[in-house]
Amino acid sequence: MIINIILWLLSVISVTYIEIATKLYVHIWTIALALILVPIFYILIFFLYLLLLLIWSFFINKKEEINKPNKFYYWLIKETCYILISLSRSKIHISGLDKLPSNGRVLIVSNHTSNFDQIVMMKVLKISPIIFVTKPQNENIPIAGAFIHKAGFVTLDRGNDFNAARSISKCIKYIEDDLGHIAICPEGTRSKTGELLNFKAGSYKIAIKSEAPIVVLALSNCNQIHKNFFWKRTDVYFDIVDCLYYENYKSMNSFEIAEKTKNEIRLKLEQRKEESNNELYFI
Repeated sequence: MIINIILWLLSVISVTYIEIATKLYVHIWTIALALILVPIFYILIFFLYLLLLLIWSFFINKKEEINKPNKFYYWLIKETCYILISLSRSKIHISGLDKLPSNGRVLIVSNHTSNFDQIVMMKVLKISPIIFVTKPQNENIPIAGAFIHKAGFVTLDRGNDFNAARSISKCIKYIEDDLGHIAICPEGTRSKTGELLNFKAGSYKIAIKSEAPIVVLALSNCNQIHKNFFWKRTDVYFDIVDCLYYENYKSMNSFEIAEKTKNEIRLKLEQRKEESNNELYFI
């Protein structure tokens, strides 16, 4: 939010300076002109901000081993996510935040339909840092790849059992050492249809080994954000449907936990879909 405020202030200052320098302020119609120019300057300054981040990313060594989340880089990512959601004109409908534990680190599991899933999570959840488990290829994304590396996001190569085990161990250590919360999509990849894919049981070893609560999150309509970006509002639904404490799942194996959380998310997604259909019916 801080960077967003700075961008708006720079926009207002820029427009004000132009009006003073050109002496346009003497005309009353320039008030309307200023109201048009400020958002335009905001967009231009935002692109300059992205350019700065791009240049910065060239100097980040992505081969460096990160064993502790970097608070500053995490803050930059969170601030940028806030701006992206604002620009996308998304309206996020939130429920279940009261289910979050008041202390201790958690494992967050959610469905995965869009690259905006994590951006929405960063925008909504006030707990920090949230360390996302992501695929190695995401570190090659311009700008974002370098910054998520420095922030301590964990890459998980599911095609390499040894590397995958190391990544899971790293996540467990993050929780046990109180370094951050872990967020993972047990499906392992985005669902292009929106239908839930199989939840991989290995994801839950993070919670089982660390005895951390499992926060079950259902995300609806995130896959529409990039289609509607800037031009049309997107209604996104962010529902924490359950929080399983260690006492709730210690007698279950990872496959049973995966099936339980998948069913909970599936039921919430079906409920949201039914509500959406009803709303369309009554329009």
